[in-house]
Amino acid sequence: MYSSHFDPGSIQTACNISLSVTSNEVERVLKKKHKSWDDLAILLSPKALFFLEEMASQAHTLTCQRFGKTMQLFAPLYLSNFCYNSCHYCGFSMENKTPRITLTQAQRIQEATFLNKRGFQHVLLLTGEAEKESIAMIAESIVDMRPFFASIGIEIQPLDT
Repeated sequence: MYSSHFDPGSIQTACNISLSVTSNEVERVLKKKHKSWDDLAILLSPKALFFLEEMASQAHTLTCQRFGKTMQLFAPLYLSNFCYNSCHYCGFSMENKTPRITLTQAQRIQEATFLNKRGFQHVLLLTGEAEKESIAMIAESIVDMRPFFASIGIEIQPLDT
């Protein structure tokens, strides 16, 4: 479903539409209660620049309706520091000469226990960008973390699927 919207041809078509949008079209879309994928090109058009305040207001209202006025803090739990990238700002950069490890199951549970005892209810499991880290290990980690946290997020290497 979403992949058809991110097809390069569709993106180019949306860009072309965006360049021909009028202010009246932007106003029409902003008045709609429910917006569609087709409306996105209009709201990203150069003419929409003059409606940023109204768009920000609508986005704020929608965010509050869907999520409330809450802030959720999480603790990062690094499963591994293996990475094949050379980002200058990142401690995981493969150019950094640092010992590389992947936590064992026992170490992951020890870290989860530590965080849980300190009151963390939400955790973000992270790895560097390395194909070395198996999806099975990440899935196992999620199962292992379930008893400790109300929510578990993941930030891992890019996947094929």
